Amino acid sequence: MKRVLFFLMLISAACSGVAQVKLLQNFEAATFPPTGWSVQYSGTLYWERAFVGGYGTSSASASFQFFEAVGFDIQSLITSTFAASVAGDSLSFDHAYATFTNEVDSLVIEVSANNGSTYARLIALQGGTTVGVGMVTHEPSFASFTPMPEDWASKRYLLPSGTNKIRFTAKSAYGNNLYLDNVKVSQALANDVGVAGIESPRYFINLPFPSTPKATISNFGTNNQTTAFPVTMTITGPSGYSYSSTKLDTLSAGSSHVVTFDATFNPVVAGTYSVVCYTNLSSDQARTNDTIRTTVTANNYNYGTNGGGGSQLYYFVNSLAGNGAPAQPQFRWKDTTGSTSLIANGAVVAPITGDVDDGYFTLANVIPGKTFRLFGTNYPSTVYVHTNGFISFSPGDTTAFIPSAIPSGIMPNAAIYALWADFDFSDADISVNRLCYKVDGDFLIVTYTRAPRYNAGADANDFVSFQATLKFSSDVSANSFVSVHYDSAQTGSSFLSAYVNHTFPHLIGMENATGTSAVTYRFVTSGAPVKPGPIFGSSVAVTFGPGYASSVQLNLKAFLEGPYSSTTHSMRSNLLNILPLAQPYNVSPWNFAGAEKVSSFPSNAVDWVFMELRTTTAGST
Repeated sequence: MKRVLFFLMLISAACSGVAQVKLLQNFEAATFPPTGWSVQYSGTLYWERAFVGGYGTSSASASFQFFEAVGFDIQSLITSTFAASVAGDSLSFDHAYATFTNEVDSLVIEVSANNGSTYARLIALQGGTTVGVGMVTHEPSFASFTPMPEDWASKRYLLPSGTNKIRFTAKSAYGNNLYLDNVKVSQALANDVGVAGIESPRYFINLPFPSTPKATISNFGTNNQTTAFPVTMTITGPSGYSYSSTKLDTLSAGSSHVVTFDATFNPVVAGTYSVVCYTNLSSDQARTNDTIRTTVTANNYNYGTNGGGGSQLYYFVNSLAGNGAPAQPQFRWKDTTGSTSLIANGAVVAPITGDVDDGYFTLANVIPGKTFRLFGTNYPSTVYVHTNGFISFSPGDTTAFIPSAIPSGIMPNAAIYALWADFDFSDADISVNRLCYKVDGDFLIVTYTRAPRYNAGADANDFVSFQATLKFSSDVSANSFVSVHYDSAQTGSSFLSAYVNHTFPHLIGMENATGTSAVTYRFVTSGAPVKPGPIFGSSVAVTFGPGYASSVQLNLKAFLEGPYSSTTHSMRSNLLNILPLAQPYNVSPWNFAGAEKVSSFPSNAVDWVFMELRTTTAGST
């Protein structure tokens, strides 16, 4: 068991500008529970000393490991006895917590005025999906939660007079981890401001795009700070890079807000950058929360390769303007008119294995006679479309709702991960949704419209829309191309916030059948991205294939000869009864080998039209 040493500090109220501190515990020494403190529990103890400290300014804290708890455990961490509180004394502490999906844990704080013989409730804090509410400081996490410096928050509560012992009771719902640090009983400080979190830059910077530095500052004291005080952001990095910006700000007691710094952070050299943000209130009485430090990695994640060789080599590139790629696609959402629905508004409308939360559809021989080449293997056009955002050429897996790093021998394999995440089309908050597919010549288009992200509570804005296009062929000797388009206009604000803050696991890439070769464009575990290829900011397209691919969107108007009705202002459909169902240009002089055909014509069809694109200056090519 990990242990920590207890510090009891009695500081005279006569000391100029410093309130009397009756209890201070920062969990820095090795004894746990701290000397004079105790725990109440049965079975396995889940209170422990963690090697992460409040706001990253220390190296340890107390933690309740909700993620490891096997049931609805209730365990308490109890302070030592301290000098009885008087009017104006308060309890303050730093904390960090993330909910695990809908398994909402709680922390009950109780006070005693008789050395722990009896307790009365002071406050009960719960988990949930909203950062800043209850004990939540980070959006829901599927992985065991360990806080970054910016994931901490501070609480302060007035104590009833006579309080001399406090009990922290963790009530488990088998959720995610809670961290406590800098537990203090004292008179509230009059002047105490600090940095609550660095909002930007965080984790990664995608070259060559700049970002605007931002930080959240808080007034923890009782005085309104009406005289402007400085808030500074500094960033240093490779090749002598140096950034500094200072803003003057005021802040009311108990409030917080985001400071936006003047200059942009615009690194040009890949590498690791150190970010420091601090307040400098001249009358500040608690300097420990003034500064937050973090690091960010800068690189170009817009295009590249997986480093493979031969048939295992893939390239990827996105559509962001100015991304520096040798070629790039365009974002181009394909028309879904005529698509076949698999799920419509939460209801299954085609045979499914599993259900609309975790299931897959089998599309057998969807483009007859055509194949798709993935990592050197040719697959016939039987595909498996999964509710959790991926398409595979091997039978599906209804348990695959949380992605892992690839390559991996764990199923699924032989797959295209358009956006593998935990989706639930039965979510009643997003009643309008659709999963469908369409065959357009040699292309299979699979569209996820307003796909609801699985979450713990009611949220009508937690959905995303994306579309995967696979190119099949009758003669495939090179790996086939895949393009995926992410539509920000059809994506909810809650999903975009979770995307920006890296708060849910998701994967974009492709993998071979044996789990030995893969290409990853984006992979995020809960809390931080492993590889942060961008898919939003605006609508973005990403292409995978045997080389960098560009595309051009053609806006075409055609004026056709034929009988015209001046009454309806449209062409007559007199030829409809004699038009062939298959394209008629497979004879001389066109000799077109396309397989375009229809089972029937719409009533307003007038004729077949053959369009060619010239690829060289030679008119016949």
